[in-house]
Amino acid sequence: MAKKVTKKVKKVKKRWVNVVAPVEFSSVDLGASYCVEPEDLIGRKMKVNLMHLTREMKKQNTRITFELNEIKDGKAQTKVCAYEIIPAHVKKITRRGKAKVSDAFECVTKDKVKLVVKPLVITRGQASKAKMSDLRAKTKEILCNLISGRTYSAVV
Repeated sequence: MAKKVTKKVKKVKKRWVNVVAPVEFSSVDLGASYCVEPEDLIGRKMKVNLMHLTREMKKQNTRITFELNEIKDGKAQTKVCAYEIIPAHVKKITRRGKAKVSDAFECVTKDKVKLVVKPLVITRGQASKAKMSDLRAKTKEILCNLISGRTYSAVV
């Protein structure tokens, strides 16, 4: 009979690394991540409900995506990657008899950071296509003027 060959498996020791929010959110602790090396976390994305950061119940329908970009003092530092309304909330607030106007465009901040902005406008009642396109154009104009005069951290 053949002998059983046992392979020695080297155990890799993993550890917990704390993840910290950026300065715009007063460096709140977002949690911890389990990894072999802290540098492995760079590039990962983490979705967090805004209610957990600000402790305000009214902001529970907003979600922020953070991207881990560096390790400092054994903690993973993040930057804001996306800011969005939860799709279930959008469906809830756009009921029958209302019109939903949405768009997507790029804006550049004062410090030359490109942002993709996707505004959502909900009317009180039904609106014609002409009114909706006017709303879309006016919203784009207002938001581009507003964003171009501010820095990225001020926009966030």
